[in-house]
This record gives sequence, C-alpha cells and structure tokens, in this order.
Amino acid sequence: MLFLYNRLNNNPPCVRCELKDNSNGLYTCNGCRSSFCSNHIEDHSNELRNSFECIINEYNIVHDIFCNYKQNFNDSQWKIYEKKINDIKFEIDKKQEKSNYSEKDLDKWMKQLKKIKTQLTSPNSSINKFDHLLKSKGFQTYISLVLFILITYCINLILIRNKSFSHTKFSDINGSIQLFENGHVAEHDGQDSLTSSFRINQIYSNDIYHVQLLFEKLSSSKAFIGIIQSKNEQSTLHGWSIHNHRPEEDSIFQLLRKFYSFLFSSQLKSYEIQDINEGVTIEIVIDCINSKIVLKNTQTNTHSQLNIDQEEFRLPWQIYISLNHYGDRVRLQ
Repeated sequence: MLFLYNRLNNNPPCVRCELKDNSNGLYTCNGCRSSFCSNHIEDHSNELRNSFECIINEYNIVHDIFCNYKQNFNDSQWKIYEKKINDIKFEIDKKQEKSNYSEKDLDKWMKQLKKIKTQLTSPNSSINKFDHLLKSKGFQTYISLVLFILITYCINLILIRNKSFSHTKFSDINGSIQLFENGHVAEHDGQDSLTSSFRINQIYSNDIYHVQLLFEKLSSSKAFIGIIQSKNEQSTLHGWSIHNHRPEEDSIFQLLRKFYSFLFSSQLKSYEIQDINEGVTIEIVIDCINSKIVLKNTQTNTHSQLNIDQEEFRLPWQIYISLNHYGDRVRLQ
C-alpha cells in the first residue's frame, strides 16, 4: 500500500468526508488515486488488507483445484499451469512482504486466478478428463488385462466345446450301422426295413443338455429318435417317429405307414410323428431338471415336447436313434 502525503497548500478533498468541498485530503492512494484525510486513510488501508486476504483465499482455492485435477494433466499441461500459479504466488509474496500492493495489483491477481480456475473447471477446457483417462498408463493396463481375460475365456470356451464334442460320439450299435469320422457319423448299411439302432455315448442325469443332429440322408421310411434308460437294456422309449414326407406319396399310404409304425413299436412308451427333410438339423433338448425332452426343427423353427414321468422312467438317460433304410445317414453337429 502506497500513500502520498500532499504538501500542497490547497489539498484535494477527502473522498470519505461528509463535506464535499473540503481540503482534508492529506494522503493520496497510489492505486485508486483517491485522497483521504488522516481519519479515513486507516479505513482505506484496512479495506486493502481485507481485499488482499480475499486474494489469498482465492489463490488457495485455485491451488487446491489444481492439485485435485493434477492427475488429469499430461506433462506439458501440468507444467504450464504450475508455472502460472507459481508466478502469481511469487508476486503476491513479494508485494506482501513489503506491503507494497494496490488496487491495481489486487484486480490483476483476481482476474488471473479466476481465469485459471475457469480453465481448470470448465468442461470445454483443454483439460479433458476422459481423454486423459484413456491415455493414462493405468487405464490402458486395465483395458489390456480385461481384453486378455475375455480372450482367454473365449478360447477356453472353444476348447471346452471342442473337447466335449470330441468325446461325444455314437456308440452301442445294434444291427446294420456303420460309424465314420471318429464316431460322429452313423449310416445304415443293411437291407431296407431292417431296423438298426445306436446311441449317443453321453449320460444325462442332472442338468439340461442340447444335442444337434444333421440328417444328411433320410428315406421316407420310419426312423426314431428319443431317449432310453442307460442302465436298462429292455427300457421303453420316449421320443419321436421320424419320416421324410414326400409330396408324391399318397396321403392314405402315409396314414397307413404311421399306423403301422404305432402298432409294431412295442417298446414305445410315448412318441409323436415328426416329418423331417434331408439336410435338416434338429436339436434335442434333454431336460432332466423338468423331466421333459424337446425336439426342435431348425428349418421350420418348430418344436415338439414330451413330458417324462421319472417314477416310471428313471434317470440316467441316453439318446437313442434307429434307422431302417439303406443309406440313411446322421451326423453329430
């Protein structure tokens, strides 16, 4: 604070005195250029000190914001703002030490501090928190770790599926059935109307299982797909009688053939007739939890469900398939 003592005979008026036309302005402030009497000069000095305290408070606020946002800066941004704040602090300390500050200094510091605070807190400022987060080494390491875990998980799923598929195959042949491709393909190679059967080697007992089968070749004669009790060779069957419906066949013949299938399928406990075309993939759902099996036709997007009485038809179960026409061919998907 710098005040000049007026030695003139006609002093300027004191801006605080009630009498406007006075000559009491013994001191003139070098900052605001206003004159004060000996009574009011101290009041003005106190006002300057209070304004200076406001500057100190504003500086502390800006410095705290800077420290809190420090992790969002890259090195060049951090150095720029650090220099600006340090320059202001150095100038404030220097002026405070000699009590040599004025309204001009206070106004300048306040404008500088408010500008920096706006730049630090504005969402449109050059400091982009999200951009910095993306570029930070910690975030990149985290993303790399997450990607590694996801890729590892997917690879393990593929390996588990392939391992499970390699272990799942046709087995328990009864009749004229030939297996190919490590047990994943079964083909009827006997006389027509000679029913031959086989199973899938998986045992189903306490979960929900999905198995897909592709009928690569299927005659119009009857075939069967369903379940059998794995521990009972004389078990009844639950499932579906499968036919390849051909338009050229007479409808009456179709009905007679289905009736014939029903009469002579003595092992069947419950079954339904399903028309399946060659080249169609079907999905068998074995639901041991809810005691049911479901046949889904992926071509027609239809399904058929059979409920199973576990008191009469106890777990565990196996998938049972029979073919009765030469060349009929089924593939595990």
